[in-house]
Amino acid sequence: MEPVWNGGGTVKLIIIDSDYNKPSPTLIDEVQTAVDPEQNQGKGYGIAPIGHVVTVVGVDEVEIDVEPQITLQTGYTWADVKPAVEAAINDYFAELRSQWADSPSLVVRISQIEVRILAITGIVDVQNTKLNGQQQNIELGPYEIPVLGEVVPQ
Repeated sequence: MEPVWNGGGTVKLIIIDSDYNKPSPTLIDEVQTAVDPEQNQGKGYGIAPIGHVVTVVGVDEVEIDVEPQITLQTGYTWADVKPAVEAAINDYFAELRSQWADSPSLVVRISQIEVRILAITGIVDVQNTKLNGQQQNIELGPYEIPVLGEVVPQ
């Protein structure tokens, strides 16, 4: 009796772009075409073996709003420090996104955000920071990356 080949299977390929952001539809299409072109899925026209149906998708973005309670140094206003606060949080989120491929899940930590905010000139203290309205860290799913929503001081 001859062995019967039952095919390869279905594969979901989740990608992030080279800047650690959600990939554009164009990039997703290019990768899909290179790996397993949609019009010939499973037929071996890309780098995927015959019988393997590959679907390429991008990581999901999770928007995170940050509400820190900030004490400013005399002479400073929120408008003075807001760009630096947003930049510090965006840098932290970029660091997390760069770890996405090597981590089963990313955790956005309030303590990390507060440490970075405290390093900004004009800020004396920060406390009681909320992420998406909650005073707790946010654990993202395996296919999720953080992006900054709004930063609104309490």
